[in-house]
Amino acid sequence: MLLIAGEAMHIPADGRHVGGQVRVMRAQTRGLLTASVHNMSELARANRMGANMIFLSPVFATRSHPGAPTLGTMRFAVLARLSRSPAIALGGMTSKRFRRLRSLGAYGWAAIDALAPSAT
Repeated sequence: MLLIAGEAMHIPADGRHVGGQVRVMRAQTRGLLTASVHNMSELARANRMGANMIFLSPVFATRSHPGAPTLGTMRFAVLARLSRSPAIALGGMTSKRFRRLRSLGAYGWAAIDALAPSAT
């Protein structure tokens, strides 16, 4: 499956991924529409767009975004429960952390470091 993000929105794909600040109407997309969500206003935008799935991030501190403010478990839970679509946890995720977030509304989780071989 191929999802396109950013400036390449004209490329044929199975769907689109939009950042938290991007405004797009569901009718402008074909296929799956996913959205990045970092706060309540971006969640409201994703709900209005009719996103099929949201990526809530960063839940925990992550090397890919050092120093970025994190949602933590309680803010994640609030946003996940207010989402009209499944919420994917992103940012500092591990399988152990996902097990804890699942009962708080996480549909799934995504990661970079947790899924990549360790560099030693």
